[in-house]
Amino acid sequence: LTKLLPAAGFNILDIITSSNTAAQYNQISQTLQTDIAGRICNTVHADGHNLLIAAVGLLGIVGLQDHWFKRTRILRQILCWWQGSSFERQIWYLVWHISLISTYSGLSNTIGHLQNPLGGLSGITTMTSLQLPDRLQESLDDTKVEYRQLGKSGLRVSVPILGCMGFGDSQAIPWALDEDKALPLLKAAYDRGLNTWDTANSYSNGASERIIGKALQQFGIPREKVVILTKCNFAVGETPGMTDPRFNPSNPNEEQQFAFYSEFERSKDYQNQFGLSRTAIFNQVEASLKRLGTTYIDLLQIHRYDNSVPIEETLKALHDLVQSGKVHYIGASSMWATQFARLQFCAEQNGWTKFVSMQDQYNLLYREEEHEMIRFCNETGVGLIPWAPLCRAYLARPPSSSTTSTSTETDLTSGGLGSSEVDIKIIGRVEELAKKHEWPMAHIALAWINKRVTSPIIGCSSLKRLDEAIGSNGKCLESDEEQYLEELYQPRPIWGHI
Repeated sequence: LTKLLPAAGFNILDIITSSNTAAQYNQISQTLQTDIAGRICNTVHADGHNLLIAAVGLLGIVGLQDHWFKRTRILRQILCWWQGSSFERQIWYLVWHISLISTYSGLSNTIGHLQNPLGGLSGITTMTSLQLPDRLQESLDDTKVEYRQLGKSGLRVSVPILGCMGFGDSQAIPWALDEDKALPLLKAAYDRGLNTWDTANSYSNGASERIIGKALQQFGIPREKVVILTKCNFAVGETPGMTDPRFNPSNPNEEQQFAFYSEFERSKDYQNQFGLSRTAIFNQVEASLKRLGTTYIDLLQIHRYDNSVPIEETLKALHDLVQSGKVHYIGASSMWATQFARLQFCAEQNGWTKFVSMQDQYNLLYREEEHEMIRFCNETGVGLIPWAPLCRAYLARPPSSSTTSTSTETDLTSGGLGSSEVDIKIIGRVEELAKKHEWPMAHIALAWINKRVTSPIIGCSSLKRLDEAIGSNGKCLESDEEQYLEELYQPRPIWGHI
């Protein structure tokens, strides 16, 4: 709208922020309905078709007199989300919101076939909507999240994505939730529409994947109604309760990324069970499918870069998995931008499947990815699904606060984030804005990141935290508030890559 209406001579911000909106409604409505179509058709060119569709939706808005103030609130959310998105996504996201607005008001706009999108509105028909079927209405009422397209792919994911690293085996990872506690959270997430779940084969040595598979079976969740993201590269220990030194309080400086990596390399039982060789990838995918109890993986992500294997071998193996139907899309997690670019360019050169997502570390306390990786992904249509958007809960509680359940995880896996003087000041500003808006602190951090990525990955250890994460949807910060949160940031060492 901010690009469309000025060209037609209107200022949408003046319209929706007016203190006397109701009194001005009749004049605004009459003007827009009688004049906007012709003026827009005279001002749009290359994007005429998409712009005209948006204009039609706008006519639907101004033609509805009920729920005016509800519409203005939603329009403000649209304008807030608008910043930083591709123009094509903006248009279709706008039209999608307009359909919701029309549903609120009991009307629906039907866009007919437009033989000549710049020639007028002859192909457009407006009619009163039919009563929604009960089951569809119930589904809409139960849906508490929004959905976005993952980069340029057609895959739609929930906002947020549920991080399942914390679901697994408390013997392997002290802060992990065992099956009896994790299953109810997965069911609650599904019931609320949070249908995109991120895990990895190595999380709790496969226990996280097994719990997801059990949730699908125990609760009768149709496979096609959830989006499962998993990863391959690191070895999965065969011994239940095998401890990962990275989370071992007695050895906090352990540099191994996952349990006993060098021992796995020498063991007869783990050959070709980890890494990104063709055989290793196939073996890992088969093992993940067995643990998940499913026939396909929606998004398979390579869990870091493997310098020991030619990228052509890795990419061809991933491409063949997609061709086989066992994997639908591929993504990557945490590596140098140059490494990711090489992978993408090689895949494109050979006609192989390209990556549609990047899962990297990104939050108010760690913004190093903005320099290269995020810019590369935004310019090439790769969806961003960052991990640790709340920086291991540092951004969700005051600096002086701590919890037993997360302190071990935070101290040993955050790369020292959250404890510096600058970090504490930034966290203090998050707390300050949370008090101003009367929001949880997590909503400030998530409002900041939600407009910059496709969907953040958020781990939840309780139903309260799950609902808190979902409750951030639609919340926006003013530009000066975002600057207030960002201005103290100082560059820091890269952390999260191998």
